[in-house]
Amino acid sequence: MILAAALAACHSQPEGNDAAPSASAMKVRDAWARVQAQSVGGCTPSHCAQYLTDTLGAFDAFLLAMKASSKGADHFKEPIALLEDLQKKIPQRSAPQLEKNRPLIESTVSRLQAFMSRHPDDYR
Repeated sequence: MILAAALAACHSQPEGNDAAPSASAMKVRDAWARVQAQSVGGCTPSHCAQYLTDTLGAFDAFLLAMKASSKGADHFKEPIALLEDLQKKIPQRSAPQLEKNRPLIESTVSRLQAFMSRHPDDYR
């Protein structure tokens, strides 16, 4: 059910607006939906670099949304620290670097899911 809501929120746009919302304007629930939707496909041999790049892009949007949230950055202290640490560990997003750090990226998805499951009001 959460996944269906995530996919719907990620792909819904106001009528007459074909452009994706900017990450800074995205609400936490919408940015989280993007992370969830991105994690559905997983890494396939022919598209792994693109999957990991898109996952990091979803993380970037989620980070910006949490920092801009009316709840304040302190409310999201744990996932913000996690994502900022990830950015430091993967400063260059080349295909070899992404593949080398694939386990770290995938474990970050799991850790974010664990945090968000403890904070359901943040994505409803």
